[in-house]
Amino acid sequence: MKRGRQRGSERARERSKPVSRAGKVSGRRPGGWWLKLLLAIGSPLVALGIIEVVLRVCGFGYSTDFFVRTRDGAVYTLNEQFRRQYYPGQRSVRGHPFKFGVEKGTNTVRIFVLGESAALGTPNPSFGFVRMVGVMLRERYPERRFEVVNAAMRGINSHIIRHIAHDCAKHGPDIAVVYAGNNEVVGFAAPEPGSPLILQNLTVIRGKQALRRTRFVQLLDAWSQRLKGSMGGEQDMDYFRRQRLAFDDARRDCVYRNFRSNLEDICRNLTSAGCRVLLSTVPVNVVDFPPIGSLHKPSLSEGEKAEWERLYKEGTRLEHAGQTSNAVAVYQKAAQIDDHFAELHFRLGRCLFALGQFEQGRLHYKLARDRDALQFRADSPINSGIRGVGRELSDHGVWLVDAEDRFGNSPLSVRGLPGNRLFLDHVHPRFDGDYLLACVFYEAIASVLGDELDGGTKARRPPLSRDECASAIAFTGWDELEIDAAIAEMLDRPPFLDQLEHETRIKRLRSDLQAREAEYKVRGLDRELGIYRRAIERSPDDWELHYNLGVLLNTIGKHEAAIEQFKLVVKEFPESAWCRFHLAEALAKARRFSEAEEHLKRILDLDPEFVPAKQLLQSRAMNRRPVE
Repeated sequence: MKRGRQRGSERARERSKPVSRAGKVSGRRPGGWWLKLLLAIGSPLVALGIIEVVLRVCGFGYSTDFFVRTRDGAVYTLNEQFRRQYYPGQRSVRGHPFKFGVEKGTNTVRIFVLGESAALGTPNPSFGFVRMVGVMLRERYPERRFEVVNAAMRGINSHIIRHIAHDCAKHGPDIAVVYAGNNEVVGFAAPEPGSPLILQNLTVIRGKQALRRTRFVQLLDAWSQRLKGSMGGEQDMDYFRRQRLAFDDARRDCVYRNFRSNLEDICRNLTSAGCRVLLSTVPVNVVDFPPIGSLHKPSLSEGEKAEWERLYKEGTRLEHAGQTSNAVAVYQKAAQIDDHFAELHFRLGRCLFALGQFEQGRLHYKLARDRDALQFRADSPINSGIRGVGRELSDHGVWLVDAEDRFGNSPLSVRGLPGNRLFLDHVHPRFDGDYLLACVFYEAIASVLGDELDGGTKARRPPLSRDECASAIAFTGWDELEIDAAIAEMLDRPPFLDQLEHETRIKRLRSDLQAREAEYKVRGLDRELGIYRRAIERSPDDWELHYNLGVLLNTIGKHEAAIEQFKLVVKEFPESAWCRFHLAEALAKARRFSEAEEHLKRILDLDPEFVPAKQLLQSRAMNRRPVE
């Protein structure tokens, strides 16, 4: 009996012990590894969440919205810190001042224009097509109130425009113009040669974007910028040569797919808010702008490359000697060995045009653009994607505007291809190009809004003429000279230094600029001042007229008069660091140092990292005079 009771108690103890997965005794509870995994993942996330909340409560960081309310809360304006979530420390990425009411009036037509530097109006947005469209609409339909908001920015692409469009959709848009596609291959989230394809996955790109909007990542960025100081990587020609990407690289296919997906999101975001979208193709300089970078096909053997280079050299010799037909024959032999090299196609296009063989010439000019290994221009796949999205969403509030076709058919183009008569450089239109775009979009807006504008009268109201438009926005010969000088300076820097005949082109530009400057030194700028003053008499509330007049007055040494103009601009945009800086600079030049210092300190309150204000403030403190 005793022995049986002992065996029974032993069996009971055995049953009370938990059994492991191998059937042996274990002290772990089922599901314990899940708990550990949850703690391993969740604990850091909770910690980061707490840090994020603390940073926000303490007021650290900046808003990542594109629009912010002014301090009085009456209007929305550009958030000048918006760029930092995408390009920390890069001030060249910026927009143009604007404002619109928090409350939208019943008689108001609100139009947003989205895009990159070409849509912004680089180098001077005051003379871009967006401003012209606003002037045309207000002149032709004075019974309506138009808010035309230039929501474009320099240096961005569709990944960032998607964010801006999302913000625009919250503010009662009636019309949105989307003019974008030049920066897809080289801009934000663009692929580098040899980079993993997973980095072009949209989920990965958008996940990184979402992280960059957190205050915690803003804190890391701030630390990173302080550590870098002035040691940031310089984008010299060696840098750009390393970034060249062949036209048939799989990464470019990813770029084109992402662009199309972003465009679809942009359009759907806006149309879901009741907005009509004008989606435009993007014309570029084809006939007068050689490729920025060219690459051979990777399969080329050393012997084939040597023969190709011999033929190419011989072709250039014949071309320079005026033996164009012979040059074409030699270039075509080189193309049979390797037709990937973009510059070869540009030379073929040029020679074929000289021989009057325009159809074949156009083909090679377009191949030169499409095979550019440093693609700073919208190419055929980009415009094909735009047309595809336009057709796909045509029944959902999207209208395709074919600006590329309009430019090709312009009398200012060369045998159907746009060139220097319409463009300043590769993508930025000169005044005539911007005027053509303004007409294209004015006509599209008037057509889409229809009865809402003319009350059902169907009366056609044509756009302003070129001269009427120039007069309304005070576009003068001096402004044209300043724009051309800015473009010449830009083209004489990377990434353009390897371009075909770069030195010759820059020398010609400089010579032309010097001749025009000499002419102004002789006759002065009284005519230009008169144009500005007459325009201001007609439109005294147009802040851009006052701004440009201030710049002109400052240039000719009339600093006191410039100060009065810049004060009006600062009154319009009191929280714009750039607007206030121009006033401070004029005050310093007028030797009104105390007032200049007051504005510079206000700028640094708005933006502690605003370098131009720091430099000017330092020059005043150390030397009692401004840096000229």
